[in-house]
Amino acid sequence: MGKSEIRRALESGQLAALVYGFRDMAIYGIVATAALTGARRNEILALRLTDLGDNTVTIARALEETQDGRGFKQPKTPRGTRTIAIDNNLAAILAAERRNCLLLAAGITEDSDVVDISLIKVPEDALLFPAPPAQR
Repeated sequence: MGKSEIRRALESGQLAALVYGFRDMAIYGIVATAALTGARRNEILALRLTDLGDNTVTIARALEETQDGRGFKQPKTPRGTRTIAIDNNLAAILAAERRNCLLLAAGITEDSDVVDISLIKVPEDALLFPAPPAQR
C-alpha cells in the first residue's frame, strides 16, 4: 500500500453482517473466529479441540507450509502464545464446530441427539477445523 492509501476497518454492524453471510458455509467457524478474535488464518487452522476453554481460545501454534509438507510451528515470541476471551456467540459457534468434529471422528455424518458426544474419544492433537476428506 502506498502512503496515500487509507485502510479502514469494518464497523461492528458491517463485521456482524459479513460473518452472518457465511453462516451456511463450511468455513463459517473459521471466518467467525478470524473476525471476532483477530487471530491469523494459519493460527486458526492450527487450533486443537484442547485449545477451547470456557469462553476462551488459546493460540499456541500456526499451520506452516514448507517444501517438506504441512506442519505446525510455535510462535516466534512468547507474546505469540495467547489466550483470547470470546463472547457467548463465538463460544456457541465453536462448540458446534467441536461437536461436528467429534461426530466426524465417530463416523457419524448427520447430527443426532441419540449420540452422547462425551463418549467420543479423539487424539489430544485433534484439530478443531480438520481438513475435509480428499475428493476423488
